[in-house]
Amino acid sequence: MIIGVDVGGTYIKSALLDDNGKILKRGREKTEAHEGPLTVIKNIKSSIASVWEAGVVSIGIGMPGLVDMSTGVVRIPPNFKDWDEVNLREPIEDAFKVNVFIGNDANNYALGEWQFGAGRGYENLVVLTLGTGIGGALILNGRLYVGSLYAAAELGHMTIEIDGPQCNCGNRGCVESFIGTPYFLKRAGLLLKKNFSEVKELYDMAVNGNKLALELFKEYGRYLGVAITNYIHIFDPDVVILGGGVSNAFELFKDSMFEEIEKRMMKIPGRETNVKRALLCDDAGILGSFFLAKNNGRV
Repeated sequence: MIIGVDVGGTYIKSALLDDNGKILKRGREKTEAHEGPLTVIKNIKSSIASVWEAGVVSIGIGMPGLVDMSTGVVRIPPNFKDWDEVNLREPIEDAFKVNVFIGNDANNYALGEWQFGAGRGYENLVVLTLGTGIGGALILNGRLYVGSLYAAAELGHMTIEIDGPQCNCGNRGCVESFIGTPYFLKRAGLLLKKNFSEVKELYDMAVNGNKLALELFKEYGRYLGVAITNYIHIFDPDVVILGGGVSNAFELFKDSMFEEIEKRMMKIPGRETNVKRALLCDDAGILGSFFLAKNNGRV
């Protein structure tokens, strides 16, 4: 048996899985990211302990930030207080006496969808998570691509407009600065003269026929379509998979997204526009962490 863990900014989700990836038991703890590394590590241990059973052979963990998969060192996870560089592997291995394998949370999400979800059967995948930020991960030629500094696939920070809005990363005109949730809702608020705290409010207005809300989702699709076209041109994937909370509004932005891709994409014999929604929802990260551990980090 293997334990898979998905560490988020608010909650830590853990699961006990059998050798085939079937979830046998689930656990959840608050992350308390604002309390610093010692508290977060304590909560990760508690979450693991809540699903622990005799016979566990390894643990896989998905963690935000730059994750050195060779050492288990996690650097600068966003929104985690006082966490500049921490070895996460050592305290977990010391506590549970089994091998621990740690990957970036977006990468583990992609591993989960690749092995158990919408990416099954493909060798080249671009995976995007649409939410507060625009997360990204790449499976290329059947291997997870992490780059020389474990910092690859910052797909949300590709520039699509030279003088576009300021992004939190320091750049201007990033994909994220147009369709990351805070930026998207800010534009919605200016247009509709209403403060929005979550995308679902805007989604409900669109479903109920509000023309301005519908137009905003069409705009979302156009920007996303421009980004996806760039990813297709660079990586030539078999499939692009869309996950994250905003993907729940897929039906509202898919037409404008596909129109933009078809309008801009280089026409190459055999190339198809293959963009799919993720299938695993909240379990993708846990299943990806399971797969990472099952393969001893060699993914």
